[in-house]
Amino acid sequence: MSQYPGAGYGQPFTAGHGSAPAEPARPATLGIVGLALVAIDLVIVVIAKVFSLGIAVSLVHSTSGSTDQLGGGAFGASGVGFLLLMMVSGAIGLAGWVIGIVATVTNRGRAFGIAAIVVGAVSWVIAGTMMFGILLLVSMG
Repeated sequence: MSQYPGAGYGQPFTAGHGSAPAEPARPATLGIVGLALVAIDLVIVVIAKVFSLGIAVSLVHSTSGSTDQLGGGAFGASGVGFLLLMMVSGAIGLAGWVIGIVATVTNRGRAFGIAAIVVGAVSWVIAGTMMFGILLLVSMG
């Protein structure tokens, strides 16, 4: 029998002063990209919702009681534009949010990734709140 323990026992041997070499710092590019995409989404959401709020207020306070305005004219064309804008904005925001999560997990710009996660969550809350507010305003009109 040997006086030395078998493999798997004790501390692993490392050359030098007994410490593992430090990993090189990873660039923060991924976290910055995620934060930028989510910030772009937030700006688009706020601008589009405020603009659609103005259209909703003008429809509620219009003098004619006809609901024919909803299907045609400027609101019909801009409604399709708003839907497309919100779909693209949602895709950009979701992509930025996922990139922020990946940046946080892989430590490639962890602070920016955490900021992207928070701003992305705030963006969804703002979008939902404004959407329900607009629906409430139009339904009460």
